[in-house]
Amino acid sequence: MKRNRELWHFKHFAIIQTAFIGDTVLTLPLIQAIRNNQPKARISIVCTPNSAPLFNCVEAHDIVIVFDKRKEHKGLKGIKQIAKKLQSLHVDCIIAPHRSLRTTLLTRFSKAKYSISFDKSAFSFLYKKQVKYDFSKHEIERNLSLLKGFDYYDEEEASELELKFKEEDEFIIINLLKEIKGSPICIAPGSIWNTKRWKKEGFIELIKILKSKGFECALIGSKADLGLCNEIASQTEAFNFSGKLSLSQTVYLLKNSRLLVTNDSAPTHLAGLVKCPTITIYGPTSAKFGFAPRGEFDRIVEIEGLSCRPCRIHGSKKCPIGTFDCMEKISAPMVAQNVFEIIKILKL
Repeated sequence: MKRNRELWHFKHFAIIQTAFIGDTVLTLPLIQAIRNNQPKARISIVCTPNSAPLFNCVEAHDIVIVFDKRKEHKGLKGIKQIAKKLQSLHVDCIIAPHRSLRTTLLTRFSKAKYSISFDKSAFSFLYKKQVKYDFSKHEIERNLSLLKGFDYYDEEEASELELKFKEEDEFIIINLLKEIKGSPICIAPGSIWNTKRWKKEGFIELIKILKSKGFECALIGSKADLGLCNEIASQTEAFNFSGKLSLSQTVYLLKNSRLLVTNDSAPTHLAGLVKCPTITIYGPTSAKFGFAPRGEFDRIVEIEGLSCRPCRIHGSKKCPIGTFDCMEKISAPMVAQNVFEIIKILKL
């Protein structure tokens, strides 16, 4: 019996990505590639409440299904509830970049005709097709490689992501820019992981250096970063937008900013969506894991030669050996030098 596994054979795709916001951003090129290959198909996105607002500026999808895995949809009952939703939408193909057991069970209970994930996914044998998870590739390429699970697809259709911002989001950011009186340098000092955060004092000194050269700085982040950003703003008089902007508004702000300075966290990838030059500060993690910024003029600031790093793929609550040298040895002048070099090259 012939197996119809060409990408365009399927009418309704569901992409499951319930990891962090940054992971969701890195899944967007995959979603765009599916749209470009199959313009008339329906595409549903299963993501967390934190990631859902991102899709307010993404064109390639049709439906966002919020999977609140920590609260409303916690446990097996919640998984089955979302699976039932996918069944009711007649999803016939599921693509799962997220490799968790929860995602595998959700895929299984959804009973789609076809399913694809990585060979490193939990209980990967439950998927109809497994694709090799290549540790040497960038996460965007890894996600796009899931298309190899189809008998045929057009690789050239994996083109640039299409974004469209709502008028109200543009209006909010345009007015903020008027307040700033120009394009700011955005600073994102937060991270879910404690050891992935560069020291607060470093950000404070950096902003003071930048302001002394006439550049305005704007702090960005989630509500969880508000306390940290308030402390930094109180000592620098930087504009503080932490917790005040949606994800799509943040992306539009980055589109209209000179550049971004951030930890190894989601803002790196948000900036990449709009080609905002980015300086990413790496401490316990490494660009070798496949989550580095990819822009032509993007920079990485890190302390090389430390035998203890990278210590973990995500970082941890505290330094395993108690020195935190990977972040403590990064100075504000080091970061500022990279900022000024990018500004000079791009004439920002």
